[in-house]
Amino acid sequence: MNRRFDQDYNRFYEDRVARVIRFLLAQSDAFIHLHEGSGFYNPTYVDNLRNPKRYGQSIIVDTLVYDKIDLAHTVNTVLNEINSRIGSSDYQFKLFNTKTFDKGTNYPEMRKSLTCYALAEHGIPAMAVEVSRIFVRSTGKSGNSLLPLSCFCSSSACMSKYLISAMRTFGRMRARACRSA
Repeated sequence: MNRRFDQDYNRFYEDRVARVIRFLLAQSDAFIHLHEGSGFYNPTYVDNLRNPKRYGQSIIVDTLVYDKIDLAHTVNTVLNEINSRIGSSDYQFKLFNTKTFDKGTNYPEMRKSLTCYALAEHGIPAMAVEVSRIFVRSTGKSGNSLLPLSCFCSSSACMSKYLISAMRTFGRMRARACRSA
C-alpha cells in the first residue's frame, strides 16, 4: 500500500484505506510512518543483509531539507538519542535519504510513497521508521518501533507539538463519528 500515493487509485481495498490516510494527513501537522524493512540499511555495501538496498534499522526521509522543513536536523537529533540506547552498533539506526525529488535518485519508486505525498502535497514533516525484520520476536520488533517514536516525542519540541495536534485531530474525528452513530 505504501506505493499507492502518487495518484488516486481505485483498484484494491488498500486504495480505500489510502484515501482515508490522505484525508487524515490533510488534518495533520507531521507524519511518522512505522514500518518493517528487510535486513539493515547501510549506505555502502557490506554484505547481502547490510547494504543500500535494505531498509531495516533506518529512518527514511525523501530529502534532507524541504522548503523550511529540516528533516536531517530532526532525524539526526533523534538518532543520537535512539542509538545511545541501543547496545550493539550492528542494530543502531541510520539516516536514509532516498533523495526522492532528485532526477537521478536510486529510489524513484519512493515518489509514490506516503512520506513523499505528505511532504509534497501537505508540506508537513514526514519520515519512515523502518525496523529490521531480522528481529524474530514480536516484542523486539515493537520495542524497536516504539523507541524511535518515543525519542521523536521526547527530544524534539516540534515533534511533540505535532503529536499532540494529531491526537487532538483524532479525538475530534472520533467524537464526530460517535455523534453520527
